[in-house]
Amino acid sequence: MMVTSQKISVSLIGIENKDHHFIKVVFKLSESRDREYQIIKDRGSVRDNYVSSDIIIVDNDSAESVKQWQQLIELSGVKHTNSTVFITKNKSSTAQKNTVQKPLIALRILNILDQIEVLKKDEAAPVLSENKISHVKIPPSISGNHKVLVIDDSLSVRKHIGNELNKYQCSVDFAANAEEGYWLIQKNKYSLVFLDVILPGMNGHELCKDIKGNTFLRDTPIVMLTSKSSPFDRVKGRLSGCNDYLTKPVKAGKLHQIIEKYLLNEKAMAN
Repeated sequence: MMVTSQKISVSLIGIENKDHHFIKVVFKLSESRDREYQIIKDRGSVRDNYVSSDIIIVDNDSAESVKQWQQLIELSGVKHTNSTVFITKNKSSTAQKNTVQKPLIALRILNILDQIEVLKKDEAAPVLSENKISHVKIPPSISGNHKVLVIDDSLSVRKHIGNELNKYQCSVDFAANAEEGYWLIQKNKYSLVFLDVILPGMNGHELCKDIKGNTFLRDTPIVMLTSKSSPFDRVKGRLSGCNDYLTKPVKAGKLHQIIEKYLLNEKAMAN
């Protein structure tokens, strides 16, 4: 039985020719993934392309391109305020949400696009009412300054956990295997990591041991995800150094307890 990939349209604003070509090649590689990214076909105007696309990529180093993007938001509403990726040569700018530093790397682009798609599809988007933006209420007890990593090879699990974290205004990164996850955790400071036990290549227990064995990473809370719930599996998880355990399929109520447990404690709030 063939699985149909989800086709996601992307519009580019002010992207240099060499970066445009590189992104096109990366998107070609995505044809074998469960989500296939495609540069949108020209619909006659930048605004039409903007409105018809799922994700926007903007050259953040071009003041003209950023201004054009801002004008499109004003003309077309808030559709892409949370589904825009900025690319830049400026290292300091990468601290901003959804920003990728040049030179572009395929894995970085796909990772951030995967994240954007989860947020855009699953979150309750702001709506325009009498020219004012009305936002959906979120739990008031957790600030929006937390960064969380979800490492799981299941797209549905990543979407589910990402959706629930989004309700707390967390910034979320995703990885489909241990190698991607370890690369991300060395580059970013996370308040919490959700880690699947069964992963292609290195498994979750091995990755957890590596993280907890690293002086600079060992204090990061790790919640293991598993389809098993026997006492032996829980002991094995504890021996690897994990802080908590969740059994899949993960129930929203249990997940919220874990989120609030680790994002409300003093150490997490200080990060």
